[in-house]
Order: sequence, then structure tokens, then C-alpha cells
Amino acid sequence: MSSMSRILLCCLLLMQVACGRLGSPESEGELVLGMVPEPVIQYYDGSPTEGFTKDFAQLFGEHIGLPVRIQLAADYEELATLALEGKVHVAAYVNATPENSKLKFSVPIGTRPLWVVKLVNAPGPKTLADLAGLEIQTPVGSAAAMALKSLGPSVVPKVVEVRYRDEMDIFEDLAEGRIPFVAVDELYMQYAANTYPDLQPAVQLPGNRVFAWALPPRGSDALREKLDAFIIASQKDGKLSGLEDRYFSYIKRLNAYGAQAFISDIETKLPRFRSDFHKAQEATGIDWRQLAALAYQESKWEPNAVSFTGVRGMMMLTDGAAKETGIKNKNDPAQSISGGSRYLLSMMERIPDSAKQPDRLWLALAAYNIGLGHVHSGRKLAERLRRDPDSWFEMKTVLPLLARPQYYSQMKTGRCRGGEAVILVENVRSFYGILANIEPAHVPPKLASKTAAKSTSQAAPSKLRKKRNRAKP
Repeated sequence: MSSMSRILLCCLLLMQVACGRLGSPESEGELVLGMVPEPVIQYYDGSPTEGFTKDFAQLFGEHIGLPVRIQLAADYEELATLALEGKVHVAAYVNATPENSKLKFSVPIGTRPLWVVKLVNAPGPKTLADLAGLEIQTPVGSAAAMALKSLGPSVVPKVVEVRYRDEMDIFEDLAEGRIPFVAVDELYMQYAANTYPDLQPAVQLPGNRVFAWALPPRGSDALREKLDAFIIASQKDGKLSGLEDRYFSYIKRLNAYGAQAFISDIETKLPRFRSDFHKAQEATGIDWRQLAALAYQESKWEPNAVSFTGVRGMMMLTDGAAKETGIKNKNDPAQSISGGSRYLLSMMERIPDSAKQPDRLWLALAAYNIGLGHVHSGRKLAERLRRDPDSWFEMKTVLPLLARPQYYSQMKTGRCRGGEAVILVENVRSFYGILANIEPAHVPPKLASKTAAKSTSQAAPSKLRKKRNRAKP
């Protein structure tokens, strides 16, 4: 390279630094992903370490051989600005509005219909024309806001775009009667219905929320080609289906009646046992809400419950499980919760290390129900069928096969009602999702004191309000 070329290159780099514009992912040594701390799909437990989008970005980063760094934005308007200014390499789910027309977009990862939502039995619109003049709240910069604004000129609703509050915060306002209507995509409507069963879809809006990634106007063509190819390949090879199952499949399992009964029991039954679940978390490291979700699936939080097979107690421990965990009285709720949590932990410890979280937990829950031997048989069968034994997405289609002679006859453990284990796991995931929205995480006293001391020397991120606890399903 000539001296003049080096000087020009240095000038270009200095200009990029001065304006904050990133170079290519390869030159930066990382892929910078911009995203909004949006519940359900991207953000859990106060940090962007879990979620559908982060996991998909990680897969893409591995595909191109680069680590992924998350850059959070307060809302989708700020995220669009970051993408337009080239301060992120990709921005997750910026909407294709006229203001964002300079951005480049990947092929869609998926789409979701848009809805106006109200409370059951509350008066409300039945057609698009009925939306004229109605006050409808939605997060700022959302696809639903864009759809509502595009209805005119004869249908002009009063669109209130809410800043610094996410979809679940707005649904809470709706459920408590503080606002009349909410506009969201269908994923959030379904997710919120588990926590607030009195919600009802009123009118479907034209168009869809398109889940595509936005890229800066300049210098991103090569990256977009790689991203498009990866998305298309992931749709074909099942990677996307597996991620969608991991994060979203549990959402629609409960009907309105089941969700309402569960929420009622959270208010009336759970307070008596909350401290026991907290102690169980401290002993095992398993989120107390996960343990409470399992207990509800097993007994509806009834200490004296008895199953049709004769198993009893809140955690429905068998005699063998009670003996293994040293439980003397299975009808004592504190003992049952302690024993059940330690038994679940022992199942997790005996699942092969190749299975990672959260699949490891879900496989352990299946083992809690049908026994570790049957789960190992299911894993062997999965391998014979060329399925991934470490993936719950794969295993929940394999375990029910253990009830069929052509499959269980090949196994030493014999016949198994594997379909029941699948139902248990999916129901526990649903209960946990609701609990994680309603009940705060438990921070043990020693850890809480350390966290409080540390927080006094750290400032909160600019423009980002503190989020409620979000937990992975």
C-alpha cells in the first residue's frame, strides 16, 4: 500500500470514529446488534442475555465467525436513528416507515397480524370504521401505530404512542381499566392473555408486523446478502422453528378459563407457600417461580393432593423420590417443596452435559414426570431417528412414540406415556411465563446486600427505565 493510500485510509477511519459510524463487522471484530429491550422476544431478567433475537443473532454471528455485541435503544425511533447513522451493523425489527426509507432491510424472519384489543364485555369497535375517534394506545414507533395512522382519511383514531413503557405495561393499564384500547401484534396479544384472561381481540388492523432486520444505508450490502442467505437457510433447516418453539410455543397452551383459575390461585393460595419456594430456590439455584409452576401443575398447590396412581403431596413425589431426598412426610408442604426441588435438580444433574439450558431443564421436567430411564430411552430413540436428543423441540415429538409398540419394544425400559410428559413440560412453561410477569424474582439476602452495594457505584443506562423482571420461559 502506498503512503498516499495509507493517509487516505487513516483519514477515512478518523472520520468514522468522529461520527461514530462503524466499519464492517470484520474490521470491527464483532457484529453490533441494536435492539429495544422489548419483553417476550428479546429481553429477560434485566439484561439482554436471553431471548429469541439474541439467540438468532448469536447463530448468525457464529455463521460469519464473529462475536455479537448488544447495543440497546430506548425505543424504535432511537433504534432507527442508530441504524441510519451506522452506529449498529443491524437493528432488530425497525419498522419500514417513510422516515426509515433509506434503511436496507433483510428478508423477513416472520410476520404477525396486528390487533386492537379491549376487555371482554367492554363496549368496543367491531369494524375498522368503528375505530374513528377512539383513543388507542401502543408503544412509540410500533407497527400497530403505523397501521392505525394509515387508516385515514375517513377513519382517524386518536393514536397515543407511549414512550418508555412496553407492551406488557400498557396491557396492565388496559386490564385495570385505566385505558380503553391497546394496539399490538398478535404475539403480544396471545402472551398477555395468559396474564390477563379478560382481554379480547376487537378488530384486526390491515398489514402485519414484519420481523426483519434493518441495516445502515451505506456499506451494508455484503452483510445483508449474508444475512438474507442465513435467514432463508434457517427457515429451511429448522433453526428458526426450534427457536420459535423454545420461546413462544408455551404461550397458547392455556385457555382463558385455565389462566383465570391460575391467576386466582396466585392471589389466594400461593402466599402461604411463597417462602417455602424461596428457600427451595436458595437450596437448588432453580428459580422459585419455576418450582412453583411445577408444583401447580402437579397439585394446584394442594398439600394433600393425591394422583390417580396414588402419588401424593404438593410436588407429587413417589416413594422412591421421597426416600432419595429424605422426605418423611409427603403431605407436609415445606417438606414436599424441598424434596421436589431437590429431586428436579438431581434430574438436571443426570441429564448429559451436552444438553444446554433451557432444554436441560425441560428434559429434567420430563424425567420428573416419567422417570430418567424413559427420558434416556427417548434420547436413544431420537438418535436412531436422526433427531437431536439435546433439543426439547425434537424430543417432544419423540417421547410420545414410546407409547407405541414398534418403538418401546426396542427399549429396556418398556412402554411409557411420553405424551403426558410433554403436556406437563409445556404446561409448566405456561405457568412459569405467567408467574414471571406477576411475581418478582427472589434475590437471596446475601446476594441482595452485595447487589445493593454494587449498584450505588453504577449509573443506570441513559433513557432506559428499569424494567420489570422478565424471565425466559
